[in-house]
Amino acid sequence: HFRKDLYYRLSVFPVEVPPLRERKEDIPSLVQVFLKRLNKFNAKEIHSVHPEVMGALGRYYWPGNIRELENLIERAFILESSSMLTPESFPGELFAPETLQAQVMLNSSLTLAEARRRNIASVERQYLKEVLALYKGRISNTAKRAGISARQLNKLMKKYGIRKEDFKQSNFRHQDGFVHSDMTITRR
Repeated sequence: HFRKDLYYRLSVFPVEVPPLRERKEDIPSLVQVFLKRLNKFNAKEIHSVHPEVMGALGRYYWPGNIRELENLIERAFILESSSMLTPESFPGELFAPETLQAQVMLNSSLTLAEARRRNIASVERQYLKEVLALYKGRISNTAKRAGISARQLNKLMKKYGIRKEDFKQSNFRHQDGFVHSDMTITRR
């Protein structure tokens, strides 16, 4: 039952918090807070973010505010297999078209065959991480979804340095009492 005087007790000094899109200088600090929390409750040790990712985070409009940023960082944390959050662990739409053009221009010094090989490897790695996260590291389900054998999947995972154990942790409880599961948050 709500006490009628509570509103007036709390409304001594209103604090206006602007949306994240109006204070983008806070993004690096928020990312570090989220990484620290995720590292505390998981076996991974990811402490840095690729500069390209930080640039994309700074250009994004953030319609979902800080919660959207937190969910993106958590998703990338689950998918990432290195000690740094890389662009491959984030959704492609986060990166502006001019960023993608810059990557192509940088790769123009390569032969077509080498550029193709690198891009195919990047797509394969990202696809496998997405499907492994979807099936929480279960090899047989992931292989079936990908349309390849479990043996082929294991070879590709070894080639790209992907470990199935990293995806079994996609359900974990934070000390805040929330269960974070594949970017959804529910109170238990």
